Amino acid sequence: MRQAEGVARPRSAIEEDLVGFLRRSLPADARLLHDLVIGGCRTDVVAVLEDRLLVFLVRDRREGLDGLGDAVRAIAEVASSVTIVAHR
Repeated sequence: MRQAEGVARPRSAIEEDLVGFLRRSLPADARLLHDLVIGGCRTDVVAVLEDRLLVFLVRDRREGLDGLGDAVRAIAEVASSVTIVAHR
């Protein structure tokens, strides 16, 4: 479950798949954080590694991609990478 404004809500299927992939692919000591705010923008999943900060923004059909440019620029100031995971 994710915490959003103090209310638990389920993660999307896309985010669940992403988390599963990251757990299988990243080193065992990587930490996965959810709903972290970076540069004033809410992220969906952040992988914290010893030398890198990998940020993932998950978008489904309802959310679309509008307005992601500003978020990506703000997050990229502190993150090693910003990846947008979107439903096709």
